[in-house]
Amino acid sequence: MSSRRFDILQLSKLDDRRWIIIFLGCIAIFMVGWLKFLLPPLGLYVADYALRAVIILLVLWMTGGAVLRGRIISPVRAVFLVFIVWYATLFVDQLARFVFPSVPFFVNWLYPMILNPTLRWGDAVMGIALVAVSEEMVFRYLPAKIGAARGWSTRHIYVVSIATFALIHAPQGIAPIFVTVIFGAMAMALYRHHQSLWLPIMAHYLVDLVLFSDIGCWMNVRACG
Repeated sequence: MSSRRFDILQLSKLDDRRWIIIFLGCIAIFMVGWLKFLLPPLGLYVADYALRAVIILLVLWMTGGAVLRGRIISPVRAVFLVFIVWYATLFVDQLARFVFPSVPFFVNWLYPMILNPTLRWGDAVMGIALVAVSEEMVFRYLPAKIGAARGWSTRHIYVVSIATFALIHAPQGIAPIFVTVIFGAMAMALYRHHQSLWLPIMAHYLVDLVLFSDIGCWMNVRACG
């Protein structure tokens, strides 16, 4: 009995290590992805899509698709909370850009505007969806899973999630880092309290849809040429 229990504990420990390796591997992929900013615009976007697709497929494979399972118990309340997170994030973004206008962290790499309207809307639909799904899988699901398995405190889970999420946005300047810290905290709260990754994914997608598509121009949230 005791020997069997020991074997189970050892397997569990190895499983924890595997998830940590996956988490750190995904962060490494995101950071290596910074090199995409050295490419011409088309190559930059293609490289970004490819890296995010690899991350999504890796997490889906490792979880058997469980990462995207989770029933939304109260759809009306869920929609309301997603709207609150969306609105609060856009407000914080405008505030951050007023306080830290164009202040880089160590570099200031920004996504160039896609001039072709068809490709631009394709990015708004597919590209931003890849961003939301890949980042919520890595920075919400994995820290929560690892934290629960290793007995981390709630504060520990939030710190790991927020810090790593902010880290991969460092090349975009101080304002985006500030925004990712605030959004990261709200997104983790959404996930932990509702146990469905679809809520932070929806909030993330809607925020980026405004910040990085023509919708943001129409709403006067960002300047467009």
